[in-house]
Amino acid sequence: EPAIEPDLVNTFCDILLAADASTALTFVKEKLAPTVANRTTLFIYISAASRELGTRWEADEVSFTQVTLAVGKLYALVRSIGSSATRPPFNHQLQKSALFASVPGEQHTLGVTIAAEVFRDAGWDIELQIDRSHEELLGRVDVLRPSIVGLSLSSSAGFDALTRLAVALRLTHPDVLIAVAGGTDASPDKLRTLVDLDIVVTDAREAQDDLIRLLKVRSQV
Repeated sequence: EPAIEPDLVNTFCDILLAADASTALTFVKEKLAPTVANRTTLFIYISAASRELGTRWEADEVSFTQVTLAVGKLYALVRSIGSSATRPPFNHQLQKSALFASVPGEQHTLGVTIAAEVFRDAGWDIELQIDRSHEELLGRVDVLRPSIVGLSLSSSAGFDALTRLAVALRLTHPDVLIAVAGGTDASPDKLRTLVDLDIVVTDAREAQDDLIRLLKVRSQV
């Protein structure tokens, strides 16, 4: 992860907390984009701003409503940056293809949205599904037939939903690779112990290499 400028992150947060939503996009285009080298670094700044907003909330410097509105602006920025690229229809036959989704009931979707863009920048074909029910996700997997399903879980509160979905995927699509990225209290060891997963994601670049390796192993079986 490249070094970031704390002052720039703090300024970014101040702008996100301001009433005018348009100033956030202006800041990214005029101040932040010229400073960073590529889209991935832009997403790192967005992630850092999200963490800083959480820190301010925990310190009672801002209200929950203020943080919620600010994170909503971050989400809109990610979608805006990602929409600049024209994407062909999802092709499940490509080796570097996957369905990314938030676990049913998950309220925090910024992380998986950023992850989808980071993987796309690395040449992956990613179908992103957020705020979907258990049945909707299974239905989408039935239609797309992806080789990989990547799931995002912000806290251990979603373990039940994750476990139910993982079991359903194992029963209906036994060949699919299941990768999960967990939040701070959903540690990798806990995830591996409680849920039948192929990969617990802690680093996006390492995950790409691991997933390709597992796909090659599967193709040789």
